[in-house]
Order: sequence, then structure tokens, then C-alpha cells
Amino acid sequence: MTHSYIRITGLTLLGMTSCLASPLSTQRLAAQPANPARCQASVARAINRLNNVSNVQVQGRLQQSNLSQYYEDAPPQRPTGYFLYVAGNGDATVMRSTQFLTAISQDILRQCSDVGLVTISVYRTDWSRAFGVLKDGQVQEFRCIEPGIKPKSKWGEVVCP
Repeated sequence: MTHSYIRITGLTLLGMTSCLASPLSTQRLAAQPANPARCQASVARAINRLNNVSNVQVQGRLQQSNLSQYYEDAPPQRPTGYFLYVAGNGDATVMRSTQFLTAISQDILRQCSDVGLVTISVYRTDWSRAFGVLKDGQVQEFRCIEPGIKPKSKWGEVVCP
């Protein structure tokens, strides 16, 4: 099992993300004081939950620290995104489970007060699903949009190849 943990400040989100458009839970997140230990524990739980799926391994984790580079209206109080990359013969099972991905994303978003976006992707592919906190505090899967000429997406949308 290989784990690579990278922190970067620049990443082309628009070209690497695809998702399934489906309505999800409308659970609102309450404002939480920053607690880095609780945040890191929720990311570790997510990695463990994904690794516990048969024939799935988390191949990497990426923390993006400036989502406003890619979204014209990213929430300023939640400028960070987490990206988890899965691989293995069971990766399709993970990616097709809206309930499982929503639960993982909600836990990270609930425990990490500066995180506004959680994306789970199949390693070395463009198959991704993105979940974020909307302006009204609801956690929802981002809606797929066609690639266009706009330099930035709107919050709640993700460019799908």
C-alpha cells in the first residue's frame, strides 16, 4: 500500500474532475471552532474507511489551500479542499456509493472548519466526485458542468470532462 501526502498551493481542478450529478443530503453544518487535531482525525477516519473497502487502497491525499483560485465565489471562511485518491478493483464500488462518499465528506467538512470541498477520485483517472459546503451551510455534491471558456467555476459546480 502506497501513501503519498502532498500539500500544494496550485492545482488545475477544472481539468481533473468529473462527477455524477445527483441530489444529496441537505444537512447543514454548524460553525465549529478550529480544531486541527479533530480535523486530522476525520481525514484519517476517511482514509481508514476507504481502505476498509474490499480491494481499495487510498493512494494519496492532497490538501489544496486556495480554492478561490478556481472558484469565483469560494467561501472565504472555508478556503481549503481535500482530495483523496483511491485505486484497486473495488474503486468503482466506492465511486458509485453516494451515501458512503457523502458520509465521508460530511465528516471531514464537519470537523475541519476551514475545509469547503472534499473530492474523492480514482487514482490516475478523471473520475471524481466533489462535495462541498454551500452558502446556506448545506453539504451537497457539486453539479457537473461542461467545460467552457470561463477561467473560474461557480461554487457548487465542477467541470466534467
